[in-house]
Amino acid sequence: MPTPTSEPPSRTVARRLTRRRTLVDRTPPAPADSSAADSSAADFSSADFSSAGSSPGDQSPPRAQPLSPARRAWLPALILGVCAVLLGGLAVWFAQQAHQVRAAAGTNTALTDNAATSEANGQVATAVNTLFSYHYNDLDKTQQAARTLLTGKAVCQYDQLFAVVRQHAPQQRLVVTVTVTNSGVEMLTGNRARVLVFATQSDTSTATKQTATAGAMFAVDAVRRDGSWKVENIDTFNGESQTSSCG
Repeated sequence: MPTPTSEPPSRTVARRLTRRRTLVDRTPPAPADSSAADSSAADFSSADFSSAGSSPGDQSPPRAQPLSPARRAWLPALILGVCAVLLGGLAVWFAQQAHQVRAAAGTNTALTDNAATSEANGQVATAVNTLFSYHYNDLDKTQQAARTLLTGKAVCQYDQLFAVVRQHAPQQRLVVTVTVTNSGVEMLTGNRARVLVFATQSDTSTATKQTATAGAMFAVDAVRRDGSWKVENIDTFNGESQTSSCG
């Protein structure tokens, strides 16, 4: 019986190596690195959206367009037109004011008739001193003198004011002295005048031996009757709250 011949060891090793290489070649390739792919995709996405979705604040504002030659041509004419309208309106207003001043100057003779102005001013000042000066022990004398100095609405005004004096003066034993320190005729028209009066009032209480001094400013409307000026209205610039019932 023949003995089988064995292959040499070198040929056997070569076959095994050949089989291993074949198995290695048939193995599927390993997937690419996922982190690198993700990073590249992220870079692409950020680059794409950063350029396309930038905020409005990052964009520079549009530059103002210069006026066209046509607009530059009519702009001075428009400005001159507006100025002309304004100046025309001011001219009309000043003309009206000047007319009113001339009209008032034509009827108001306080600055032109010195004799009548001085007479009205002096008699009104004397009347104010008499009307508002009184002694608590002789109030009837003051009120009787007032009858010859007052007329019209001023009679009612003075009666209401003097009613308060009669109530408080005897209790406090008041002696009041009013002195006109300055006065001026504001308006003089015919037999009517308006006099602005500045006066000092000194109140002395014989009960407490105390004296108080105060200043007062008011206007007096006067009318000339029977050769003398009489007080027709007393304006204390407080809305006549104390004498609102007088007509």
